[in-house]
Amino acid sequence: MKNSPLTGVKYFKRGLQAIRRKDLRPFIIIPVAINIIIYGWFTSFAYVKVNAWNDQLMGYLPEWLSFLTWILWPMFIVMLLIIMAYSFTIMANLIASPFNGLLSEKVETDMLNKSVPSPTKAVDWLLLVPRALGRELKKWAHFLPIIVVLLIATFIPILNLVSPMLWFLFGAWSMAIQYCDFCADNNRQSFSSMTRGLRKFRWAYLGFGACVAVVSMIPIINLLVMPAAVIGGTLMWSENNLDKDFMSAE
Repeated sequence: MKNSPLTGVKYFKRGLQAIRRKDLRPFIIIPVAINIIIYGWFTSFAYVKVNAWNDQLMGYLPEWLSFLTWILWPMFIVMLLIIMAYSFTIMANLIASPFNGLLSEKVETDMLNKSVPSPTKAVDWLLLVPRALGRELKKWAHFLPIIVVLLIATFIPILNLVSPMLWFLFGAWSMAIQYCDFCADNNRQSFSSMTRGLRKFRWAYLGFGACVAVVSMIPIINLLVMPAAVIGGTLMWSENNLDKDFMSAE
C-alpha cells in the first residue's frame, strides 16, 4: 500500500460505494438506525447549550484580547463540530460495535473472499457482545488521557487558538483506530498489534481517518459515515495488515 493520505481517502470512497450492495444491506440497517437516534439527541443538546458554552469560553479570554472574539467564534464552532462528531462517533460505535463487527466480517467474506474466524457454538455467540464492548472500552482507555489533555488545552488562553487543529488531528487518528479495529478484532489481533499496524502505514491511515472526521461533520450525510467507514476500514486493514510478515510479528 502506498503510504499516502490519498490512499486512505480512496478506501473511504470504496466504503461509501459499497453501501449500496444488497448483501451488506441487512448489516447496515441497524447501525444507521442507531446513528439517527444518537445524532438527533446530540444535535438537540448542542443547540440548547451552544451559546452558554461560547460565553464560558470567552470568559477565559483576558480583556486585552477581546478583539480576538470575531476570530474565536468561528474557531469555537469548528471545534464544537469536531468534538460533537468525535463524541457522536464514539458513542454510536460503543452501542453498535457488535453489529459493526458482523458488517466487517461480511465485507471480508463477500467482497474479499476471505475466511474469518466466526462463532460456531452458542456460547461463542453469547460472548460476542461482551467481547465487542470490551474492545470498545480498550479504545476508550486509549483515547481518554488524550481527550483530557485536549479539553484542558481548550480552556487555556492562547493555547486554545490551536486546540481546534489538535482536536482534528486526534480525531483523524482515532477514527482510523476505531474503524480498522473491527477487522483486526475479527481476525483475533490484539489492540496493541493493531495500533502498531496503523503506524506501519501512518500517513495512509491518517488520511482515511481525516476523511471520516470531515464527513462526520456534515449533517445528514454523517448518518452513513459509520457503515461506510467500517467497510472502508475493513478493506484497508484486510488488504494491507493481514500479510504473513505482519502476523508473524505478533
